[in-house]
Amino acid sequence: MEGRNCKHYLIFNYNILNMEVHHPHHPSHKKKWSEYIIEFVMLFAAVTLGFFVENYREHYIEKMREDQFILDIRKDIIFDSVQLSKLDRQNKLRRNYYDSLVVIYKKGKWVNEIPSLQKYNSVLSGKITWEPRQETYKQLISTGSLRYFSDRKFVEELKEYEIQLAKLAFRRQRFLQHMYDFYEPINQKHFITLYDRPEDNYKVVTEFLNGKTNIENPYSSVKKLNHQESFDMIDYMSVVTTAILLESYDNQNFVQPLLENSRKILAYTENKNH
Repeated sequence: MEGRNCKHYLIFNYNILNMEVHHPHHPSHKKKWSEYIIEFVMLFAAVTLGFFVENYREHYIEKMREDQFILDIRKDIIFDSVQLSKLDRQNKLRRNYYDSLVVIYKKGKWVNEIPSLQKYNSVLSGKITWEPRQETYKQLISTGSLRYFSDRKFVEELKEYEIQLAKLAFRRQRFLQHMYDFYEPINQKHFITLYDRPEDNYKVVTEFLNGKTNIENPYSSVKKLNHQESFDMIDYMSVVTTAILLESYDNQNFVQPLLENSRKILAYTENKNH
C-alpha cells in the first residue's frame, strides 16, 4: 500500500512539473497595419542614418587625406621652384658672360684678354646638378590617391606640371653630359690653375676654406692659360656655344614656364590651406 501511494505521489509530482515547464500556448497578438508601418519607418530611418554617417565619415577621411597631400605637394613644389629659380639666374648670367666672350673672340687677340677669359670661363663652366622632387606625386600615382582631390582642374594642372618637370630633368642630364664630355676636358686642361705658381693656388684655396671673404681676385694675376700653346679658341667657342644653346633652349621652353606653373599651383594650395 505504501508502495502504491509512493508511486501515485511520484506520478502526481511529475505531472505538476510538466505543467510548469510546458505552459499552455496562447494565440499571438495580431499586429495592426499601423504598427507595421511604424516599424518599417523606424528601420528605414536607422538604415538611412547609418548610410549618411558612414558616407560622412568616408568623406571626412578623404578630405583629411587631400589636405595632407596638398601640404606635401606644396613642400615639393617650393623646393622645385627654388631650384628652378637658380637655373634661371645661372642661365641669364652665363648668357651675359657668353656675350662678353664673343666680343673677345671677334677681336681675334684673346691672348691679351686672358684675365677676362679666365673670369668668364669660371661662370660658363659652372654646372648645377638638379633633379625634381617628385616623391609625393609618385606616391599619388602608385596608390591611386589622386581620386581624393575634388578639383579635377587642379589634378590636370598638376599632371602637366609633373610631365614638364620630368622632361626638363631629362634635358638637364643632356646638358650636363655635354659639359662633362666636351667642356670639362678643356676646362681641366687650360683653366683650372688660377695662379702661375702652385704655392699661390694653395694659399688662396686655404684662405677660402678657412672662411676668408676678402680674397684678392685671382683672375687679375693670371698671365697665361695652362698649356696655352695647345689651346684652340675656335674649338673652345664651339663647345661653349653648344652649351649656351642647350641651356637657353631649356630655360625658355621649360624652366620659365615651370616657374609660372609652380606659382599658380602654390597660390592654389595656399588658398586651400586657408
